Amino acid sequence: MIHAPSRLFTNTELHQLIITATDDERYELRLGCTPVTTTDGRHVRHPNYDLIDTIRREAWIHGRLDVYHANVYGIYCMHHDVIMTGNDAIHTHIPDILHHHEALFEPQSGYEDAYRLRAWHSVVDWLGAANFRMPWHDTPRSPAMNQFVIESYMALSSAQRAVVAYLFQQHTTSVLLPLMLAMGRATADMYAHAMLMTTRLPDVGLRRTWDEYRQSYHHFVTGAQSAQAYLWLAT
Repeated sequence: MIHAPSRLFTNTELHQLIITATDDERYELRLGCTPVTTTDGRHVRHPNYDLIDTIRREAWIHGRLDVYHANVYGIYCMHHDVIMTGNDAIHTHIPDILHHHEALFEPQSGYEDAYRLRAWHSVVDWLGAANFRMPWHDTPRSPAMNQFVIESYMALSSAQRAVVAYLFQQHTTSVLLPLMLAMGRATADMYAHAMLMTTRLPDVGLRRTWDEYRQSYHHFVTGAQSAQAYLWLAT
């Protein structure tokens, strides 16, 4: 079986990646006669042919399958190796994540405050509809808000939770923005722009920082597009 966190394929092997029908009416990705598997050794198979074909095309395009770059294969591994096996620990760690790792909850100042609020409006509006405010300045962090986020996360489908867990693992600065994407409250572009606002704004007139901004945007939007593709194909 072919399973590793990162698997490079030769050009000859890429031609040998095939999709076969299984006895339980699913489709399986194989390298010749050998099943391609997740990082934990589970066969890559699904009732939707297009999902398996998308993973095969990722291998064709990039010459590899891995979980280090945001892609459909990586989300599939998160879904089947972690979420579906009962090893999803995000819901138990959400209070700690929100307190120590949620960039949207860090105090902002000046014009950046207002600019970021516009970029993060999906989260602001979602929390506001439940009568919660962003915990900035004189607004204390609320245990009730933590519980609201936990309950919202646990109400998601397993595929949606896989998207949240994988994007948080990939992008690290926010769990709320992946949650908005998984819930359909943000487009890929909105997600990428909002993630960019978890870091400082580019300096006006400095080409290097704007080039870095564009590269980071591409990184975030590619991950979001992979997540949306997975949700479309897996549910």
